[in-house]
Amino acid sequence: NLVSLELEKKGYKVKMTGFGYIIRTEVQTIVDCFNSGEPIPYQIKDMRQVEILAEILGKNNVYERSEESRQALQYWGTEVRRNENSEYWIEQMKIFLLNNLRNGYSMNVTDARFPNEVDLILNLGGHVSRLEVSEELQKERVLNRDNIKVSSLVLRHASEQALDDYEFTSVYDGSLEKEILSKNILKEIMNY
Repeated sequence: NLVSLELEKKGYKVKMTGFGYIIRTEVQTIVDCFNSGEPIPYQIKDMRQVEILAEILGKNNVYERSEESRQALQYWGTEVRRNENSEYWIEQMKIFLLNNLRNGYSMNVTDARFPNEVDLILNLGGHVSRLEVSEELQKERVLNRDNIKVSSLVLRHASEQALDDYEFTSVYDGSLEKEILSKNILKEIMNY
């Protein structure tokens, strides 16, 4: 967030997004349509998967951070869509990013979790930095941000570990204060 704000101060038109935005929009739309009986505006191969998704999410809203929303996103994002088409989220995000880039926005994508997601950003001419934090700090941040106590098992989900061996151009200590971290990343972006 701080990096986007600093870029805007420098005159850039910046839009912050993430792969999570694409999946949250899809999941909430599917569950809302399923619960209301309206047609679902996405291609669905197996309605039982939609029923499971609705059961996982329950009465929660996917935009509100909860254990149920986290499980729903992991289920739909990985077990359903990525199993049907490993490039599904890449295709959706590419459309979204290209539309915004064509409209003059610089895009700040905050939550790439898989190698093909990072590759998409790099292939579109973007810059990617990794923030590394300990498991303990990650648990603490999720608890403080989402009020969810996550287990080590949850942090071993594919979406949490798929980039552990990826070769990043730059890696930062994610335990640094946000202001210091954003200043360092901004400097690197401006020199990119």
